[in-house]
Amino acid sequence: MFFGCSRNGGHVYALGEAFEADGGGVEGGGGGISHFALAGTIVAFEEQSFSRDNGSFRGTFRVRVCNLRNGRTVHLVPTGTPGEPLAGDVGAGELSSLVVKSDGSAAWIVHATLGHGSGTYQVHALDRTGSRLLAEGTSIVPRSLRLIGDRLTWRQAGATDRALLD
Repeated sequence: MFFGCSRNGGHVYALGEAFEADGGGVEGGGGGISHFALAGTIVAFEEQSFSRDNGSFRGTFRVRVCNLRNGRTVHLVPTGTPGEPLAGDVGAGELSSLVVKSDGSAAWIVHATLGHGSGTYQVHALDRTGSRLLAEGTSIVPRSLRLIGDRLTWRQAGATDRALLD
């Protein structure tokens, strides 16, 4: 189990169970939280759960942003858009990179495996202007996401791409 708190808040909040690929012994499933980013009293992380039933895979992949002062969720969104989602699928796949700002804005790179194949990546941003897809393709470098101030950068096709995270 992962917990979070702010230095001045005085309360400890349960964030979720650690990711386990086998569901902690549950046949055909798994999940938990992983890929943490922290900025001040704001924490962002990935929540995933999956199941296998009669050979079918069902996945739920979300990004949660929480305020550690009060334990409240600021944002809870799918990791991306699946290419050809099956009934019950949420998100595009597992995160490769995640960054967060102290105002609750976040960005991430997702390995978009649900309906996309194995080599597609998506870059997403979530801020006061809303949630948006910034880039998609096979040439995105999975762990290249950086945040300096409001400037977000990532590597794609041998070049550095940029966006503002408001």
